[in-house]
Amino acid sequence: MSKHSELHTKALERHSEAVDYDRANREEAADDLAFIIGEQWPTAVKAAREAEGRPVITVNRLPQFLRQVTGDIRRSNPSLSIIAGDNQATEETAEIVDGLVRQIQYSCDAPSIYERAAEQAAACAMGWFRILTDYESDDSLDQVIKVESIANPFAVYVDPQAKNP
Repeated sequence: MSKHSELHTKALERHSEAVDYDRANREEAADDLAFIIGEQWPTAVKAAREAEGRPVITVNRLPQFLRQVTGDIRRSNPSLSIIAGDNQATEETAEIVDGLVRQIQYSCDAPSIYERAAEQAAACAMGWFRILTDYESDDSLDQVIKVESIANPFAVYVDPQAKNP
């Protein structure tokens, strides 16, 4: 067996573990999202009512409460900030790093990315974003740090063996 196929096999095994570990949470998250968009009738009850010609009315008040939570998050303008955390860090160094972090967040509109992840988390208990590096341009070896949104919260799987969040 080649080194690449061993790595591929191990990756598939770990993905399978992650899927199994988080299955119940993901099923509930999908139900939560369906409920928020107004699919609040049990399928059998809805079908029976429609077959009898009876109305299937949904007064969906959940988006209002979701907007209330996310509105509070937007008003707080989430962002990262850096402080000197121990006796080896200086205030001056913390200010420089804080300025770099602010620039990174500004350049990719990070607060809206944080808000979107928080809105997804409020809706279905899963919301993600990622921090990555990318080349500054096609003809440069310089890299920039970026914050990027993950549109589909179901696209991320958590490592069930991770010790820290």
